[in-house]
Amino acid sequence: MTVHQETQQPTITLIANPYSVHVLRWLQLYEKADIEVRIESPERKQEGGPTGVPIEHLAPGWVPGPSFMRYRRAGRAARKRQRSTGEILHAHCTSGSGYTALLSRHPYIVTTYGSEVFGAAERGWMYRWMIKRVLRGATLVTATTPKMASTLVNEFGVSEDRIRMFSLGYDSSVFSTVEEKERRKLRRDLELPSTERVWVINRRSLSLYRTVEVVSGFLAFCLDHADGQLVVLSGDDDAAYSKQLRDVIAASQYASRVHLVGEFLPAEGVAKWLRAADFAISVPKTDQLSTSILEAMACGAIPVLSDLEAYQQLHDCEAIHRVTDYTVEGFTRMFEETWSTSTKQLQRNRQQCAEFVTDRFSESTILDHVRELYRLQAVDAPETREAA
Repeated sequence: MTVHQETQQPTITLIANPYSVHVLRWLQLYEKADIEVRIESPERKQEGGPTGVPIEHLAPGWVPGPSFMRYRRAGRAARKRQRSTGEILHAHCTSGSGYTALLSRHPYIVTTYGSEVFGAAERGWMYRWMIKRVLRGATLVTATTPKMASTLVNEFGVSEDRIRMFSLGYDSSVFSTVEEKERRKLRRDLELPSTERVWVINRRSLSLYRTVEVVSGFLAFCLDHADGQLVVLSGDDDAAYSKQLRDVIAASQYASRVHLVGEFLPAEGVAKWLRAADFAISVPKTDQLSTSILEAMACGAIPVLSDLEAYQQLHDCEAIHRVTDYTVEGFTRMFEETWSTSTKQLQRNRQQCAEFVTDRFSESTILDHVRELYRLQAVDAPETREAA
C-alpha cells in the first residue's frame, strides 16, 4: 500500500492511547487516506480498542506507580525496538505519549492538545518543563488553531517551520443534513415539537462550558415565551456539577422544556439530536476549534459560540451567532434573539452552516494535510537525551 504512488509508504508508528476518542478520529482519517499505521502504547491493555490496527503495549500491566512511571518504562522499551529505515513515530499527546517518544531517542512528530499547552503553567513548573522539552525535541508539531500555533512559538520556543496547523474536521459519513421530512420524523421520535425552536448544548456539562448559566438563561427566557425547547447532551459529565444543574432545572416550572440526556451517546445518537435542532450552543471559557462545533454545522444546527480567538476560522460564516455576555441575563437575551429568527432566515442560515463546513473542513482537505504531514517528515531530528 502506498501514500504517494511513486514512493513506498514508510512505517508509521503511533505512540498513543488506542482507547482515546482523539486517537480514534486519527485512525478514521488514516483509513480514509489509505495510510497503514501501527500503535505502540504506554497504557494498560483494555477492552474496546480499535480493530484492524496492530497494537503493542510497551509497559506491562503490573508496572506500579503513577502514569509518569509507565511512560518512562514505555520510553525505554520503545528505545530498544529495531526501527525500519525511515520509520516515523507520531506521539498523540505531549504529556504522556510525547514523553515516551522523547525517551525513545528516535525522531518523532507530536500532536498536542489545548489542555496540555494552555494549562501547563497551572500544573506546575515540572509539568511545563516536560511539555517544553517534548515539544522542542519533536521534528514536527501539529496544531489546530492560530492561537495554539502562536502559543507554541511564544511560550514553548517551537520554531514556526516545525508547526503544521490543520483541523481534524468531522466524520462526514455520520454528521450531515437530512431532508425536511426526515427532520420532522426525527423530532417526533425524539419527542420534540415540530414547529418550536430547538437549541442543543452538545458539550459536556461542566463549569468550563457554563452549562448552568445557559440553562438558567433559558428558564428565564421561558417566563415570557410559550414555546422553545432546550436539549442538554451532558455526556461524560461531572457528578457534582450535574447535580447542581438538575437542581436548577427541577426548581423551575418550565422543567419539562429542558431535555437532559444523561447517557453517553455514540456519534450516530448525537447526530440525530443535531439534525433535529435549530441551534447548537458552545460557550466555553477556553477552547480549541472543537470538532463538536463542526459536527453541529454539518447537521445544519446553527452554532451559538463564545467570542473566542480559537473560533476565528468560523467568523466568515455570517449565520453563526456569537455571545459576549456570559451572565444569565446575557444568555436570556441570546435565546430571545435566536428565537426571533424568521423561519425562512433560519432555513437559509442552516443551509449556509452546512455548506460552509463542507467547503472548509471536508475530509478531502484534511486528508491532504495528513498525507503531507508524513511526506515532509524531517530526516534529522534534534538530539534527545533521557530526562534526569
